[in-house]
Amino acid sequence: CNQFSYDSSIIRDSVVKDWNLICEREELRARISAAPMLGILIGGIVFGPLSDNGDVNHFSYLYTHYVFIGDSYGLCSGVLYLLSLTGPCWVCLTWYTDILLCHGHGNPGLLCWYFESFGFLLTVALAISITQIGESFRQFTLYLSHSPRWLISHDKYSEASTIIAKILNKNGFDGDLESPVIVDSLKKNSEADSSLLPHYSLLDLFKHPHLRLKTLILNWLWVVTSSLYYVLLLDQSELSDNLYLGFSLTALVQIPGYILISFILDRPALGRKKSMIFMLLLTGGSLILHPLVPSEPQFHWIKLGFSLVGRFATNCSYTILCIYSSEHFSFTISKIGCILGPYILMMGPNWPIVFGIGTILGALFSIFLPETLGAQLPDTISESEAFKVYIPYLRPSELSEKNKEKPKE
Repeated sequence: CNQFSYDSSIIRDSVVKDWNLICEREELRARISAAPMLGILIGGIVFGPLSDNGDVNHFSYLYTHYVFIGDSYGLCSGVLYLLSLTGPCWVCLTWYTDILLCHGHGNPGLLCWYFESFGFLLTVALAISITQIGESFRQFTLYLSHSPRWLISHDKYSEASTIIAKILNKNGFDGDLESPVIVDSLKKNSEADSSLLPHYSLLDLFKHPHLRLKTLILNWLWVVTSSLYYVLLLDQSELSDNLYLGFSLTALVQIPGYILISFILDRPALGRKKSMIFMLLLTGGSLILHPLVPSEPQFHWIKLGFSLVGRFATNCSYTILCIYSSEHFSFTISKIGCILGPYILMMGPNWPIVFGIGTILGALFSIFLPETLGAQLPDTISESEAFKVYIPYLRPSELSEKNKEKPKE
C-alpha cells in the first residue's frame, strides 16, 4: 500500500481519507470507534455507585445540569461551522449579482442577506429548542419520589413511610396507613435485616456456585450480543450501496422486534428465558448460513434476507438480555462487547461464523439460567444464590442435596 485512491463519489471527506487509516493503519480506525465505549465502561464503573452513596434526586439534578453545560459547549462549537460558511456566502453573493445588469445589483444582493438572516434565526431556534427540551425533562425530577428501598437503607424511615402509604392507598389497601405504624414496621424489618446482612463486594459473585455460574453465563451473553449489536450497526455495506438506505433498513427491522418482544416476554409459555434462547439460535443460524451463500447476483436476495433476519434477531436478543440480566443483577460487562465491536470487522469475511458459533453456545448456556417471569426477584447475595440454576433431568430436591456442603471431619 504505497499509493491510495479513494472513491469520493459518496463520501467526499472522512478521517479515513484524511489520515489514511487503511492497510496497517486500519486498527487505528477501530480504536477510534471503540474509544467512546471504553469511556462509558470506565464511567459506569467509577461514577455509577455515586447515585447509591448520595441523594439520588440531587445527583440526577446535578447530572442534568452537567449534560446541559456539555450540550451548550457543543452548540457553541457550531460557530466554527458558521464561520466556515462565510466564504461560500460571499462567493454566491458575488456570483449572483454579477449575472444581472448594473442597475439591478441592489435588490438581488439584498435578497441574499434575507436568507442569511433567516438561517441565523433558524440556528437560534434550533439551539433554544434543543436546550429547552432537555431542560423541560429536568423539571420532571422535581416530581419524582425517592426510592423507598434507598431511603430505608439510609435510615430515612419517615420519608419512606410517606411514599409507601401513598403506594398502598393508590392500590386500594384498606389497612392502617398511619405513619408511625409504618415507620415502626420499617425500623424493625430494617434492623433485623441489617444485623444479618454483611457487606458484599464484586468478588462475592464468584464465591457461591449458583451465582458464579449465572455470572459467567450472563457475562458471556453480554459480550457476544453487544458485540454483534454494534458491529451490525457499523457494517451497512452489504445491505445497500446507499449508506442511508442501509442504515434505514437496520433501523426498520428493529421496530417489529420491539413489537414482538412486548407480546412474548410476559407470556407464561415463553417468558424471558425461552424467548432469548430462540432469538439467540435464530441469530447464530443466520450468522453461520450467511457467509455460506454464494456472492453471485442471483443469490443477493437470499444473502440480504439472512442479513436482515440476523439483525432482527440480534436486536431482539440484546433487548431481552437487558431485561433478563437486570432481573438477576446488572452488568457493565456489556461495554466490553461494545469495545470489541469495531475490531470484529477486521477478522475478515468469516467473522459471522465465529460469532454465530459463540451465539449458539450462549443459547445452550442459557438453558441453565432460571426463568424470572413471575418469580420473586432476589435482593441479596443469599437470595440470588437460592435462586438456583436449572439443570435438566435433575429434580429440585436432588439439586438441593447436591449443593449442600459436606461436614468437615
